[in-house]
Amino acid sequence: EKKKQKETLQKRFLSEMQKVRTEYGQSNFNFDKVLSNELSSNLKETLLKRHKMTSHLRTKMVDWMFEVIRFFKCSTQSYFLAVNLMDLYIAKTKEILQNEDTLLLGSTCVFIATKFEEVVPVFLENLVNEAAHGDFEPNDIKKMERKVLNTIGIESLVYTSTYEIISKLFNDFLFENEALLKKTKTASFFDYLQEASFFISKILLHFETTYQKDFVFTSVACIMAAFCVLEEKKKDSITENATTVFHSWIKNMANINNLKFKELEEYRNKIFKTYNDYFHTKGICYNLRKYSPLSFI
Repeated sequence: EKKKQKETLQKRFLSEMQKVRTEYGQSNFNFDKVLSNELSSNLKETLLKRHKMTSHLRTKMVDWMFEVIRFFKCSTQSYFLAVNLMDLYIAKTKEILQNEDTLLLGSTCVFIATKFEEVVPVFLENLVNEAAHGDFEPNDIKKMERKVLNTIGIESLVYTSTYEIISKLFNDFLFENEALLKKTKTASFFDYLQEASFFISKILLHFETTYQKDFVFTSVACIMAAFCVLEEKKKDSITENATTVFHSWIKNMANINNLKFKELEEYRNKIFKTYNDYFHTKGICYNLRKYSPLSFI
């Protein structure tokens, strides 16, 4: 009887997903995938190889940027864009970057990102005085801004992040399956899974070695890794219905976007390991950690 109920639930889920999905939505999603492929092609494990900037310092800068974005009440997308701009500059500049270049570069990328994403961007003087504590002058950021944009190109500001893709995936899923989630009493679980997925995607920004797949692939793998975290830490609270609906959803996303499920599982495991390493590494990433939605950690 339970097996029949599970199969019925899976069939209903797939039927609803196919019925509601529109051609516009799919074509838009495919555009995101192409764009993310183009951006991620510059961000490989060799990101810092030719520079004297250390991986440890880059990680600390990404964490500092998170705190600055929160301090000035800017959007999560500004954070993702700022980190992406910094990494694109590191990848494309012909200069050999030193550790002492990190603060000015990170501050400049925050400044650029908020000008593009926010209705009210971070004011230059506030960024210099309140975040960077006067370590350089406003004119230094203006000079660095020109250098960054000349190096990476203005088109790099049009950026689809893992955060946006995860948002889109969950928004579509929750809207298309509202009745199903209500009937199976799983809506609150998927709301929580979404927050956990967002948090894990922010963790990945801290480690340049995660830039190996396009952002659509990474987004789906983040969701899978978030489920693994919840399964490990809160297994008793995950119902059989939630597990069934989740696995059906993941398989459906993999099929629609031509993602190889075995590769997704392998990357999920890598992200899960990165997540665990993050919480066992002392002295870095303490800003993001303070705002973890995974309150049981």
